[in-house]
Amino acid sequence: GNNHNFRYEVKNQGFIDLTNVKAVFTLDEGLSFVSSDAVPAASANGQTITVNVGTLKVGDIKRFNILTKGTKSGQFVIQSVTTSDQT
Repeated sequence: GNNHNFRYEVKNQGFIDLTNVKAVFTLDEGLSFVSSDAVPAASANGQTITVNVGTLKVGDIKRFNILTKGTKSGQFVIQSVTTSDQT
């Protein structure tokens, strides 16, 4: 029943701008999505949370938090995959 905060950071370490950057998170069973401070807002569909980060210029960093709530005892994680048009 406790809340758990996961901090996420994505950085463009390359030499070209990245477009249509998207982060997709999959919550383990035992976690439920509560909220996020991502801009634009995160969207949730069951155990999947999507954040459309947008364009990251060279050297840009975007940071945000995802707040979840435990729904049962145990150790749980969030798996993430970040993509862009260039990757």
